[in-house]
Amino acid sequence: MIGIPHPETFANGAEMADWASRAAEQLADSQQADALGEGFTVTAERLLQAVASSADGRETLVVLVLDVTGGAWTVVRFGMDDTPLSQADVDLFLWPDALLPPRILGFETEAMGQGAMSTFMLADESGAQLGHVRWCFSKASGAVIAQTDPMPAGWLSGLQPQLVDLVMSVTPEGLEAQKGDSFASQEPTFEPPRVDHDEWEVLAEVDQDDSSESDRADSEESR
Repeated sequence: MIGIPHPETFANGAEMADWASRAAEQLADSQQADALGEGFTVTAERLLQAVASSADGRETLVVLVLDVTGGAWTVVRFGMDDTPLSQADVDLFLWPDALLPPRILGFETEAMGQGAMSTFMLADESGAQLGHVRWCFSKASGAVIAQTDPMPAGWLSGLQPQLVDLVMSVTPEGLEAQKGDSFASQEPTFEPPRVDHDEWEVLAEVDQDDSSESDRADSEESR
């Protein structure tokens, strides 16, 4: 997992390109890139620069999640607001008009308390199925949401452990209640599903073998 700097961190495109180059080299060193092929560093640099370029200044955290050996990757984008979400907003975010009804699970973390996770599939213009995962935590003092960029459906199961670990590790700042209650201790402003830790083990019932080269190309074009 690689955190992407806020867009305002870079004075210009050259600084962004320099950061991407250095981050790719560090990633290659940590992952013994020689075993992954000579083009790994170049590919990683292009990917990091593309993600940094797509970062929105309104996002509070952007993280690239990468399965180096399997080649699967996605971007998780976090947003935070000091206003809670309405039930209509939660429904729209967690239950989009997908190919099949979204799979909704209760999701609870030590720092954010009770929330929900939604996994669903959408089709791009070519008809390829792309997987999406979203998380929502809405309390009286504000809300935290997170969502992945679209990815080939077969990548979901391979990236699932890292996605869960990432969201579990996030700590929001500045969303304490007026009387001092932490964000995690506040009751959700919507009715989250039952939390079942066993169900987290199967984020998507998809075999990674279903992820073809054409799926990956379609996903990259969609970004």
